[in-house]
Amino acid sequence: MRGIARDAGIHEKTLRQIIAGATYPDVRTVARLERALQVPLYPRWPTRHQEPILGRPEGDGANDED
Repeated sequence: MRGIARDAGIHEKTLRQIIAGATYPDVRTVARLERALQVPLYPRWPTRHQEPILGRPEGDGANDED
């Protein structure tokens, strides 16, 4: 955990509080953690060539066969 905090440029205590749910990170901290972990932590809007992240809600008419 110390290494992740160091790589993200945040205090280890802050990272522990985020993981414990005692505090919420701001956008800058999320971006830093994404870079340090090399994974997206915040949902992104899909591009034209990607499927939606969560798919379409049921009953929207897009998948109805009749």
